[in-house]
Amino acid sequence: MAGCGRKKAAGDAAPVSRQFPGPADVPTMIVSQDEKMAWISEHYWDRFLDASEEWACDSVLVNGVPEDQLEESFGVWVSLIENLCPLPQAARAASILFDKAEAFDAARPGTNVFEKIRFLTSKYFYDPNSPGRNEDIYLPFVEKLAKSPSLPDSLRAATAWQARLCSLNRVGTQAADFSFRDRSGRNRTLHGIRADRTLLVFSNPGCPECTRMIGELSAPEISSGIADGSLAIVTVYIDEDIENWKKNSVEYPSSWICGYDPAGIIRRDLLYNVRAIPSMYLLDKEKTVLLKDAPAEKVLKELVR
Repeated sequence: MAGCGRKKAAGDAAPVSRQFPGPADVPTMIVSQDEKMAWISEHYWDRFLDASEEWACDSVLVNGVPEDQLEESFGVWVSLIENLCPLPQAARAASILFDKAEAFDAARPGTNVFEKIRFLTSKYFYDPNSPGRNEDIYLPFVEKLAKSPSLPDSLRAATAWQARLCSLNRVGTQAADFSFRDRSGRNRTLHGIRADRTLLVFSNPGCPECTRMIGELSAPEISSGIADGSLAIVTVYIDEDIENWKKNSVEYPSSWICGYDPAGIIRRDLLYNVRAIPSMYLLDKEKTVLLKDAPAEKVLKELVR
């Protein structure tokens, strides 16, 4: 057992557990809803990461809180900052969480608290299978993590590389341009696409998730946007089996702009951090990133609103 256990009573070896404490009440002087959400996002972890009391840390408890309950509470916080806070505030909240977790680790070294917070933050914001993944929220956390004395030296280089990948094509920046070859053999560029919004999709014909994505993006509201020129869907194949792509590219709707990267530049030059297929980026008229590697649910909600 890690050395942060408080006991129920003298002579009783069973560690004390508790419910996740949650944030304190919002100060009464904070009245606007936006300010309340900002305060909660930043102070959600204060009582859990209070190092003035010792709680049990073992295979099932994290600072006294059952592991499954801690993850459930983490999911609530993720939902709050993603849905009720603007992106800069959400990223600030993630940065503050790191600071508090690191401070706790310095005050009570040897517990499982810092490692669990690190794991959950990566799982919810960086794992390509997470419905809440958001590299822009994860970035300030992982940038600090790469420099933290609380991180094992064996993980430092990989974590710094992860931070670099997360810094690519951030929301609010112009998406990296590249050349591709379309189904007719014509060479085109991403920035040469003319539309009010462009949905850039890295995908492979035939993959089950890509097939599902094609069906979802064939909704009438989306098709009408393509027809009137306000939306362009550009799907690009970035792997090596070009002949197979040519044979199966008929799976994509004829109204989509479909192409492949003939020289493998996107992967070779690391223009985009494509960790799973499909990977979707929503861009505005100037090719500024509106959504970065976003889950399909977020993209669809944005396109049909």
